[in-house]
Amino acid sequence: MNKRIFGIIILFVSIPLTIFAFNPSNGGEDLYQFASPEVLTDGASVAGGALPYTNAAHIAINPALTATEQRIVVDFSLTGLIANKGESKVGFAGHMGAIIPSKYGVFTGSLYCISSKIDYFDFGTNFVTRAGFAKDISDELSVGADLALGFGSAISANLDLGFTYGIGKIKWLPFLKDIRLGAAITSIGYGYNPETDSSLYTDKKTSAFPSPFTPHFGIAGTLLSAEKIKLGMSLDMSFPTFQNLVMNTGVQVAFMDVVRLKIGHELNVREIAAKTASLMPSVSLSVKIGVNTKDDSFLAKQGWQQSEIVPSMGYRNLYNGVHAASVGVTAHLGLKDTNAPEINLW
Repeated sequence: MNKRIFGIIILFVSIPLTIFAFNPSNGGEDLYQFASPEVLTDGASVAGGALPYTNAAHIAINPALTATEQRIVVDFSLTGLIANKGESKVGFAGHMGAIIPSKYGVFTGSLYCISSKIDYFDFGTNFVTRAGFAKDISDELSVGADLALGFGSAISANLDLGFTYGIGKIKWLPFLKDIRLGAAITSIGYGYNPETDSSLYTDKKTSAFPSPFTPHFGIAGTLLSAEKIKLGMSLDMSFPTFQNLVMNTGVQVAFMDVVRLKIGHELNVREIAAKTASLMPSVSLSVKIGVNTKDDSFLAKQGWQQSEIVPSMGYRNLYNGVHAASVGVTAHLGLKDTNAPEINLW
């Protein structure tokens, strides 16, 4: 039996190695991370980030992350890519999406666009529509899947699969609480492969990016939880087409559950070897604002008289003097249900 399992693993790994070439655009593995300030600085966490916070853009990283959402969530964001070396060039990315819980599970819809012809970050123009479904199987386990269709400079059609699992504590990690594990396989299918001038290895044709058939593994948990401050961290590893290693770390601090500061850092082994990587961390700041509406307002009639609006902004320094600056707003409609159901026997 062990030999059979080992053989299946070898086959699972060898197929991407033999079928898919590896020469993505510089920064191509992060193509969907420019969607919002939160994703830009989350450390690409498939476990939900150091301190869990999710909007529709996160399903591109792990479609299971929305499974425990109780409220309707809508978000909108814009990201500018700005080059300040040589000829001035700009690019942009935009995202809008919604999370809709139901008694069957959680449905998510997402629309993403990115366009850039910046040297070293030539992504072409890519429009991606994404539909996801996630469900909590138990208090600990959540699963999810999404289908992404892209068009523009090239077409793409991909499936993403993922899960999260909350294990609480681990004896050999006594400093970490509320530990969550996550895993995902992304870009299963026909990848986005436009003709660009910024391939990682210039003597070869560009391959699809983000790299097809990429497994991700992550862990996240809380380091400190006091009355007015909460501190968490995350660690993720991904293996693009089993031909690269990308490590992401994230640290988040929440003050009074209102102000949240995020710092993320990425180490892409292939980009470091090719000397096209930035080793600077990314940072974002968000503020939670409570909203109370009048009883006769539209929101009140939907049961959303008390909601939360979260504006945010983020920054990431990219390679060769290119900067990514992002702003966004997320609305959580209604209040989270924190009370257990009452059961009357008679």
